[in-house]
Amino acid sequence: MNFTPYLRFALHLSLLAAFFALPATATVVSYTNAAAFEAAAGPQNSFGFDSAYNATPPATADYTTADGLTVNEVKFVGTLENASDYYYLFVSLPGADGHNVLFGSFTSFTAGAVNPYEYVGDTTLTFPFPVDSVSFLGVLDYGDAGSATFKIAFSNGDTFDGNRPWTFGDAYQFYGFTTSTPFTSLTITPGAPPANFTDPIFADVSTLYYLPAIESMSYQSAAPEPQLFAPCAILLLAAWSVRRAK
Repeated sequence: MNFTPYLRFALHLSLLAAFFALPATATVVSYTNAAAFEAAAGPQNSFGFDSAYNATPPATADYTTADGLTVNEVKFVGTLENASDYYYLFVSLPGADGHNVLFGSFTSFTAGAVNPYEYVGDTTLTFPFPVDSVSFLGVLDYGDAGSATFKIAFSNGDTFDGNRPWTFGDAYQFYGFTTSTPFTSLTITPGAPPANFTDPIFADVSTLYYLPAIESMSYQSAAPEPQLFAPCAILLLAAWSVRRAK
């Protein structure tokens, strides 16, 4: 009996197994220039939050529930980590550019305190399908003056850490991200204030808040990755080798 075809088939199957065993690596690239981001990421699905403002001015539109808010197929949910079943998400009156603004879960702290944290909040965005680029206008502006850290955790395991200096009255800042490995969600977490921070404008206020504010954003669906075709190619090659050997 000729075992050569079966040996070849086993070899190709082992190659297929090795392919799936390869670790996936994600590389996120950040941009603060919109033109540079658009050149790298290509056409985007862009939207704002004007349609989500359903309140009577000067009230805010309240989405502080477990269901949060879904706009343009993207779901937004704000959660305070150390406050059980407490959600925080709303859409405000028009911002600097005349459009309504989404405000997510905040980090609150006491100015000048050694252990300033009172609450730490996460705002999670879930996309309808895998995406490989996303941008925000104003996502990391905060409710009070000063410099603050922040973190964005992508569902593909990537993270972005930054420090956003801000003074009262600043226009929103642009942030864009591209990644080599698609993701389906991301979480924005405002970080700790500087040590012994005292707000230079609201010096008489003891409890301050950092919260993400998104005036507009965009995203792009991920193109099929070339390596996804490799398993099919290996199986076809294995079948061809067995057939040819016969």
